[in-house]
Amino acid sequence: MKSNRLKIIIRTVLLVYLSFLVFILLFVDDWNTSGTLGDTFGILNTLFSGIALAGVIYTLNLQAQTTELQRKDFARSIQPMLSVEQSNEEKYKYFILKVTNIGNGSALNIEFNFGGLNPDVGLEFKANDIICLMPNQSIEIKVKPIYLDQEMQPEWTSHLDKKYANSVITLETTYYDIEFNNLKQDFDLGLGETKISKVQHINRNN
Repeated sequence: MKSNRLKIIIRTVLLVYLSFLVFILLFVDDWNTSGTLGDTFGILNTLFSGIALAGVIYTLNLQAQTTELQRKDFARSIQPMLSVEQSNEEKYKYFILKVTNIGNGSALNIEFNFGGLNPDVGLEFKANDIICLMPNQSIEIKVKPIYLDQEMQPEWTSHLDKKYANSVITLETTYYDIEFNNLKQDFDLGLGETKISKVQHINRNN
């Protein structure tokens, strides 16, 4: 499409030049007059130079748009996305969450922050960070109940079980992609179905 437009422009310019030359050769006998017409020819040169400059600007604009589309495609190709679900393994003594990277890029420095409980209770949940999670990789993390800075018995994690649907606990995950864009996802634990939230950008490394 672009090639056809360029051919049309070139042909139009050549046609105008040739028409002007034919006009001078066939209809102008006085060279003084032809000199004046030659000055007009110079004006045509300026006009076509302006058109050429406009064409260059238009081409650069198209290239910029193409580059932006390629940048967005690349960003999607490296964006991680997490899935968090309760582990089906019953052999564990503690509550275990299975974290899976279902995105296209690696997730770095994954941090977990639990919320949703009454702060007056003083009970909180903690889990160790994950340094790196490759695409399609899964890692199981142990959720530890902490009360007054001390780890409690595992039965406290029953609040996280699916059967306690009325006691929803929010799990906030923050992590980075390979370009060090800061990303965030939230999950509701205690629900009867797995929920994957949309990736949110906290900030971008421009």
